Amino acid sequence: MSPGRWVDVGRWVEVGDGVLARRYGELDLTVGLVVGDGACLVVDTRGDAVQGTELAAAVRSVTAAPEVATGPLGVGAEQFGVCASCHGSNGEGGVGRKFSEGEVDKTFPHIEDQLRFVYFGTAQYQVAGVESYGNPEREGGPHLTQSLGVMPGQGALAGGDLTDDEVLAVVCHERYDLGGADPASDEWVEEFEHWCSDESPIYAALESGTSLADLADAGVTDAEGEPIEILPIGDAPAEGSPPG
Repeated sequence: MSPGRWVDVGRWVEVGDGVLARRYGELDLTVGLVVGDGACLVVDTRGDAVQGTELAAAVRSVTAAPEVATGPLGVGAEQFGVCASCHGSNGEGGVGRKFSEGEVDKTFPHIEDQLRFVYFGTAQYQVAGVESYGNPEREGGPHLTQSLGVMPGQGALAGGDLTDDEVLAVVCHERYDLGGADPASDEWVEEFEHWCSDESPIYAALESGTSLADLADAGVTDAEGEPIEILPIGDAPAEGSPPG
């Protein structure tokens, strides 16, 4: 590399695709920056806290602000990463159950039953003596608790890392993005609008502090001000319900 490319001290110089360098007079130092999709890597941080702050500002000047996920589907896709190791990044299944091709909706025709199961996980279902989960009339028989490995409870009060609104977001992602339920179809449009759309009043209620356990009695209303019928999720594992 010719010395002439480094004459302009204090300016980013692109030395490759997504690779930049910036020359500093102090310590005769060159800082490297590798920019990727949604993240970047800074090589060297300069000499002290003040210089580090200056460098952070310089990095921000050439990198876009990260996109912030919003709405149930956006947040759910972001939070699903930990689930993908068992269920597959596209819901194709593996150690955990398959979600794709409508499988998750066959198991949970009612979203409330899926929310309860994801919140508490298989261990608490077993402790509570609940032998199956989801649709008891599922073709081929209901899914038995812990019949395919152990699924940890994801809800905060069950030892998981997700808030109640994040549990709903993950379930929405599993049902619509991975499971393939059509939010515009007669079968799913009402559920989607109430639970999983960007304007979901139920998601808004959870974000505001209503718990999943208390949701059925929270008086959540739809866009027209009509009460939304919600099956009780409760504060403990319970058997699922059939379609209808």
